[in-house]
Amino acid sequence: MLFNLSGALTLNDVTFANNKLAMLQSLTVRSYNVNSSFTNNSLQNLRELSVELYKTESFQNNSLNNLVKLTLIENIAYGNITTLISNTMPALEVLSARSNKLSNMTEILTSYPRLRQLDLFDGVIGSVKDNSHDRIVTLNLERAEIRDAFSNNRFPSLETLNLNINPRLTSFTGNYFPELKWLEISQSDISLFTDGDQFGSL
Repeated sequence: MLFNLSGALTLNDVTFANNKLAMLQSLTVRSYNVNSSFTNNSLQNLRELSVELYKTESFQNNSLNNLVKLTLIENIAYGNITTLISNTMPALEVLSARSNKLSNMTEILTSYPRLRQLDLFDGVIGSVKDNSHDRIVTLNLERAEIRDAFSNNRFPSLETLNLNINPRLTSFTGNYFPELKWLEISQSDISLFTDGDQFGSL
């Protein structure tokens, strides 16, 4: 079953909450002109969820036990999503969280051990140090406001890494990516690559 709640709405606010739609497998909630929230939903068979909103007041306390793919897009200037860990998503493999205020990549990687693709484009990640994840294959941190070093990260399955447009990223050291095939680093201030980095077939 597919459900699409899309944005020809003229309300001032939209709330998608406290729903129990047992058979729903794919859901799109999209609105570009209103404030919205997505909370306290029990969607046990949902496998794909796309929430594309102008301003998200809340995304929390959702029980999404079979969710494999989450797309979460908002306007970074107005959105309020800073964490996802109150949501139950143990099967999550693909997370695209663009233009929001998620700032703790370590928290994301720890909370979702089955992740294979992580896209945090146009975010506020800040520090990327001392992370470890066995299953991540694709990581997009373009324009994610990474500061200082990208260091001591261990991603043994990583194949594609995008670090473009992070002008305050200055060094890339001590990382372990033995399967890495594609690395993009432009418009950064990186002046240090070290022998401690282990790459695959770049």
